[in-house]
Amino acid sequence: MRFSLDAAESYLDVEGRSSLHPVKAKGTNLRGYIDAQWNDTQLVLDPAPRMHLEIPVESISSGNGLEDRQMRQLVGSRSFPNIVANLTQLSALDGKADTYAVTGAISLRGTTKNADGVITLKRDGDRLVVDGEKSVDMRDFDIQPPRILMLQVYPEPTIRMHLVGVP
Repeated sequence: MRFSLDAAESYLDVEGRSSLHPVKAKGTNLRGYIDAQWNDTQLVLDPAPRMHLEIPVESISSGNGLEDRQMRQLVGSRSFPNIVANLTQLSALDGKADTYAVTGAISLRGTTKNADGVITLKRDGDRLVVDGEKSVDMRDFDIQPPRILMLQVYPEPTIRMHLVGVP
């Protein structure tokens, strides 16, 4: 069954650090889908679920126009308007209900890298809810952390995703 992402309820929280203060941003208007089958209350793993996620770079906002412009320039949002992620592997974690080890391919600024992580994937009535968290090193995508005068941004922000899929 295909679940489309509910753009009003799905989001990413980005939390990074700089030498002066925390850097926080939120990504909204996410697009994509989750293909998953359920057997009563269990997620069917064969065939494996599929997931596709597109994050419009322009929708990521910290509330600080200067920081947002800098981030969009670093990511090359004119040439690469979306960050794209695709699930490539999913397996159940022993003893942890609704919790799965995942591998996905993330495309950012023309570079695609694999990333491993853990997500929870639950049914909520007729909806799917997916939550996960991952630290990502921006240098893996050929993005050098910005440095402005005395301000240095550290290269590994933590990304928290909350996805809601509807049939």
